[in-house]
Amino acid sequence: MIFLVEMADERAAQELQEMSVRKRPANYSMVGISSGKLFCLVVGESFEQGVTSVENALSLQRFVPGIREILSRY
Repeated sequence: MIFLVEMADERAAQELQEMSVRKRPANYSMVGISSGKLFCLVVGESFEQGVTSVENALSLQRFVPGIREILSRY
């Protein structure tokens, strides 16, 4: 899942990114990316009960450079 929000200012987007780094969920993985007023949260989770997600915090990092580059255009 990918969530994309435009915040009121750059600081608010940065705060969300910082919060995403501090949070360590047990049953899913996520990575937050901010650029300017934009914040993107990528969540990796299995939708099938009892099945572990194929993604983890480290594997989701592969999306960061591309998403950050796209966000920087806007």
